[in-house]
Amino acid sequence: MAQSVDPAKLNGERELRNLLANAERLKREDIVLACLDRLAEIRSKGAAPDPVSLDCWKAIYAAEEYATRKNGRTTRLARTRQKITRVGVIQTISDIAGAEKVQEGFELLRDGGRRNLTFEAITLKHSSFFTAEVRRVASKKLRDAGYSDAALPN
Repeated sequence: MAQSVDPAKLNGERELRNLLANAERLKREDIVLACLDRLAEIRSKGAAPDPVSLDCWKAIYAAEEYATRKNGRTTRLARTRQKITRVGVIQTISDIAGAEKVQEGFELLRDGGRRNLTFEAITLKHSSFFTAEVRRVASKKLRDAGYSDAALPN
C-alpha cells in the first residue's frame, strides 16, 4: 500500500474499498477510518439538500459500513431509512437522539471512533433545528459515553 494514497482524494468506491482492505490487512486504523469517512461522504452526495440532511446521511452510511464490517455482510439501517421517508430527517434525528435509550447506530459510530457523526452530535452541531429537550438528552448520552462538554460540537 503506497503511503502517499490519500483516501480523501479518491472518488471511486472500488478504489476506496481496495485501499480499505489493504489498510485493514496492515492494521492501519487511521487509513481505515479515513476510508470509511470518504465512503460515507461519497455515498451521501446528492442525497442531502441541506447541511442537517447531509450530516444525517453521512451518519447513516458510516454506521452501515461499521455494521457491515461487524456482521461480515452488507447491513443497512432499514428502520432508520424508512422513518426518514415517513417523517423526515429532523423528526427522525429528534426521535432517535432525544430517546433516553442509546440506539445501535450510536454504538456503532462510538465504537468506530466517529462520535461526531452520531445523531446526538448532529443535534448539537445544528442546534437551531432541535428542541432544548432533545439537545439536553443528546448531550447527556454523549457525556455518559465518556465525552466531555469541551469535546462536543457547539
